[in-house]
Amino acid sequence: MRLMGCMLAFSLLFSANTVAQSVDELFPYAAQSHASDGELVMKNNSTIFGTDNGRLNFAKAGELKGRCDNQDCRITGKTGPSFTLSEFKEKENGDDADCGSDFSRNRYDEIKLKDCTETLSVQGEVFIETLKLENKGVLYLEEGTYWIEELELKNNTQLIPKGKVTIYVGDDFKIDPNSTVGTNETPENLIVFVYDDAEIKGAFYGYIYVHEDLKMDSAHAKVNGAVNAGKLEMNSQSSINYVPYPSGEEPLEPSISSGIGYVYGNATIRLSAESKSVLKAKFIASHSGSGMLTIDGEDVAKGEKVILPLNQDILVSYDRAEQVELDLLADDDNIAAGNYKTELTFVPRQLKWVNNSTDCGAEAGFNYDDHKQSCQPLAKAGQPIPLTLQAYGEGNRPLTDYSATIEGIEITELNASLGSVAEFDQAAVDFSQTSESQFYSFDSSQAITHVALIQASVPSHCAPYAKQGDDCLL
Repeated sequence: MRLMGCMLAFSLLFSANTVAQSVDELFPYAAQSHASDGELVMKNNSTIFGTDNGRLNFAKAGELKGRCDNQDCRITGKTGPSFTLSEFKEKENGDDADCGSDFSRNRYDEIKLKDCTETLSVQGEVFIETLKLENKGVLYLEEGTYWIEELELKNNTQLIPKGKVTIYVGDDFKIDPNSTVGTNETPENLIVFVYDDAEIKGAFYGYIYVHEDLKMDSAHAKVNGAVNAGKLEMNSQSSINYVPYPSGEEPLEPSISSGIGYVYGNATIRLSAESKSVLKAKFIASHSGSGMLTIDGEDVAKGEKVILPLNQDILVSYDRAEQVELDLLADDDNIAAGNYKTELTFVPRQLKWVNNSTDCGAEAGFNYDDHKQSCQPLAKAGQPIPLTLQAYGEGNRPLTDYSATIEGIEITELNASLGSVAEFDQAAVDFSQTSESQFYSFDSSQAITHVALIQASVPSHCAPYAKQGDDCLL
């Protein structure tokens, strides 16, 4: 299918009436679809790394049995970035070329290489009707723009750019197993635009935009770079590994803010850097804690790769009451090498009394006939009373592990009309909770002298690791 529209400039800036404005905007993630009906199909252990936390911009999904960033793949139902391809350029009156031919011309009807290595040494645009590499054939491309009607690689062949190369393929684009297009060291040197369908069964290192369907059906099929296709179908352990397109800027050294939140809730952090073109970056995440860390709603294991936005809030959740160090190791050409670290503090949301009594009269006071079943006796008059506390996180979820010294608990004896009879300050309590189902129980430091209702209160509590001098972080 041939398309009409405005031309994409080799300067890597798109025309003003298109959605994407640069190559990194056209390929914001490992895989996406520019089509309003774009479909994603993933079978037989196919994998994609470099998604939006497992989410991919495709309008619809077929079979999804692959993995995305080590989790189940999901689609957003949205369309990825796009632009309008120009009309495909064709030039007639070319020559044929094979091993030993003159490769300094810019027009060829057919180039066919078998078991030899050649270099197309032309400056400017090159027009090729058919390019076929077979049986260990290798072709180097000098920096430039190449218009190729049909491109096919078979049997351990290689197509290698020697500089920045853009290839426009009018019809067939095929790479069979054990053949390679591009280089793993410099995927940014190659951008391919396919006007029809593409089939990758070998290795592709670069960025490929396919107007129609891209099929990856081989255990050897892999893309290191990014894809943007009308439909993407992956099978047979094929893989796509995201390599962000270099911004052209000096590597950034983002600052990272600290964060504090309730256990099971969210702490907000931010990676800040002065850049208009770099919107996100890859890191390898680890932390010093013993629990499970979640970033923007997705669990992140230690040593797992993540893609994080720059200059936007990042929500981090944690399932333990503790202070941990988050360590982000840069894994992105746009980020200066090194570790970016910050402290995350997660504290209990509340401490609550555990009381089997359901009704002791509330504001109306205690009445024996009304409340003898619902107000459970704690102890005999003249004895200390057992009290039980439990620590909770966000969402009223009990904590699995929390210890702290709690001071300032006040215990008050009340008469049946809820009037104060006596009160005392409880001695410091060394609270310790080691599982969600376990409470912490202790006896009052003084006996209760009368038959009475008991009111106990805990003052505002600061987790010991959240203290900063006389202040509390939360």
